[in-house]
Amino acid sequence: QDLLAGGEVTHAVNLIVEDIEAKKANSIHLIENLENELDEDQKALDSYCFDLMKKYKITNGQARKIFGYMKNAESLERIGDLCLNISSKYANLDCADECDDLINLGQYIKIVMTNAVVFLIENKIDLQGLKNDKGVINKYSESINTKAIEKMKEDGVKIPGILDYVIITKCFIKIYNLCINIVENTETYISEEIYDNNDRIE
Repeated sequence: QDLLAGGEVTHAVNLIVEDIEAKKANSIHLIENLENELDEDQKALDSYCFDLMKKYKITNGQARKIFGYMKNAESLERIGDLCLNISSKYANLDCADECDDLINLGQYIKIVMTNAVVFLIENKIDLQGLKNDKGVINKYSESINTKAIEKMKEDGVKIPGILDYVIITKCFIKIYNLCINIVENTETYISEEIYDNNDRIE
């Protein structure tokens, strides 16, 4: 179920990035459908996991795996919510506006999301690559925020729309952090090793 949800979330992120690259908001209804499927996937997985724990005597290691699956499902469902939020905000923007940093940020988040799902499937990942992505993602996020402040000072009428760009950026950062959660959590129930918490972006 986690793998299925991972594929759905990756598709949702890809749709968002395609919209931003094309400066059009075409995918909101598709993402709404995917998000509804993610909700159902999480409920089904939670029910299945609780049934397992009720019916069978499980070891501590098995319990950690079960709760790990449930945590991953929750993270994937939250990413689905964030994708819908981004799509809704972007649909209300003037999509002709130039925002190369937002495009670049979305492209990097797409790579991170794909890596996290690959880790779910193959249990291997380029951890150093993820940490390098953190620096690049921070750079684009800071650039977007700086430009947003400058534009708001120049024209107060545009503040609502500019704030939507900032909110979209924050949503992308939250998706990055949830991807890190998935990788950490999966690594924990596979090898019981925990990554350093400073991989988070505040």
